Amino acid sequence: MNKNYLIICFCLILITGAALRLLKPAQRPMHTDEAVHAVKFSEMLEGRPYKYDPQDYHGPILYYLSLLECQIAGIDNINQLSEAHLRFVPAAAGTLLIVLAFFMGKTAGKTEALLCSALTALSPGMLFYSRYYIQEIPLVLFTFSAIYFGWKFTQTKRYRWILLSGICTGLMIITKETWILAAAAAVVAYVLINFKKIKSETSEYGHQWVLFFVIPAIFVPAFFFSTFFTNPAALFSVFDLSPYLGKAFSHDWHLHPWYFYIKIILIAELPVVLILAAAMRPDSWDSLTRPKNSLIFFCLIFSAALELFYTIISYKTPWCLLSFYFGAILLAGFLAARALRGGTVIRRSVIAAGFLLLVLFSAGLNYYKYCDPDNPYVYAHTTEDVYDITEIINQASNVINGENTRIDVIVGRNDYWPLPWYLRNYPLTGWHSSSETLESAGDIVIIQSDMSDALAQTLYSLEKPGEKSLWMLCTKEPLQLRHGLYCDIYTRYSTYQNLNLPLRD
Repeated sequence: MNKNYLIICFCLILITGAALRLLKPAQRPMHTDEAVHAVKFSEMLEGRPYKYDPQDYHGPILYYLSLLECQIAGIDNINQLSEAHLRFVPAAAGTLLIVLAFFMGKTAGKTEALLCSALTALSPGMLFYSRYYIQEIPLVLFTFSAIYFGWKFTQTKRYRWILLSGICTGLMIITKETWILAAAAAVVAYVLINFKKIKSETSEYGHQWVLFFVIPAIFVPAFFFSTFFTNPAALFSVFDLSPYLGKAFSHDWHLHPWYFYIKIILIAELPVVLILAAAMRPDSWDSLTRPKNSLIFFCLIFSAALELFYTIISYKTPWCLLSFYFGAILLAGFLAARALRGGTVIRRSVIAAGFLLLVLFSAGLNYYKYCDPDNPYVYAHTTEDVYDITEIINQASNVINGENTRIDVIVGRNDYWPLPWYLRNYPLTGWHSSSETLESAGDIVIIQSDMSDALAQTLYSLEKPGEKSLWMLCTKEPLQLRHGLYCDIYTRYSTYQNLNLPLRD
């Protein structure tokens, strides 16, 4: 393949992938996890120093990258933030992942490079979570960058590559605690592939490489977790894995059977599975084990080991599959390139049809079923009713006292997210798990529907005799905050009669 043709094709793939990731960034409602990270990040944005919390927030790199973006854009508080600002960082990481796929595929050939990058650009899951303000896409990027640069060192013996691998490993550590699974999978893959020659390889590369790798891999996490060495005590909490061990095997949420990830891939990534199946040939294994294709082979073993680890763990969420699925994408691109060069007409036709189907799947799951529970990647997601909730609050606050309107949100187990994000302009909002904790009646109440019966008596008891208010339900039917979680909105009659309701038939 001509070099200029290769560059042109890759640029088209990259531009397409970037455009898909940046298109309509605010189209999908904010997921609970996105809102949690947005509010956590806003603390740093508004000048409070970062403090590592292993319970729900993961590592700091997502926040620091967001902070850099916001400083460039001139944003300094949560009220100026938008979904587009927040989702830009994962979109950028997803775009860089396309670049990484190209260079990883290029180690096996030019056609492999184009197909690996194209599959990464169009994969429904890779695209979906590149538009999601969580750590998963950056984690995949740093994990496979560490692998790629480490492989480059083994090929060239130049220390700059192992230094970059160490830096990426450090970045992986400060992204999410599941880095430890990736590290374990990398060790397993290396030992399985090089079991008979580990000692000879160690002497071949010398011993200095260990320092070039370990020093940045330790320094980067220490620097960020300690908030630039101003809080050294925070480093000890990094090694406290008890919150995640508890979630992995004994948590009462997100427990799924062993085949959870396989089922998602077979449904949402069916076109990639078809391409992979069509590209398989009897000599595929022999081709993978050739020295020229050693990086793709390592990624295959690494991904298989990592998938096994994630399968064993009972705690499962759809985005976790990305860390091992990227290896499957590289394998599909590698095998598809071989099939296109020397396969039968039927194989080539199925692969071409697979790419066409991939475009349709990706468009459908990302731009039409973006918060539909039929989409395997939509998980405990906010519904578009949150926009109606926000509209009612905005209308009512305009009648009452603007941003100083007092709002009380009552949801069992404090499960009211992502409302703190959508009500970020209302500083007088109170958050409750029961109406019994209300100390006085505010202006607006958002309450979980099955808790509404107790609300009337609570509000009646909070108001003085002679000052009792008539509280009105603002919607004809409950609104879904998330699928299965319904909410009602109440306000005083004096406010209700000035609202433009109902919002829908």
